[in-house]
Amino acid sequence: MAKLLRLTRHHAGESHVAELRRIFGDDLEIVQIDRKFAGADEVKTLVEEHFPVVAVEATLPIAMIAELTA
Repeated sequence: MAKLLRLTRHHAGESHVAELRRIFGDDLEIVQIDRKFAGADEVKTLVEEHFPVVAVEATLPIAMIAELTA
């Protein structure tokens, strides 16, 4: 089973979930963590805790994204 990690306070609508399942498979497990994050280290820890994931969908401040992708 594939797992997608959503780090956002915005909940996915039915059409969004349907499209994710079309892309990643009907048995996709979607894990949503809907709160603010203290920093990039916290996000890294969450990804490690839920590994393996096929994708991470996140709504984060630009500075935090830059730190995660550097």
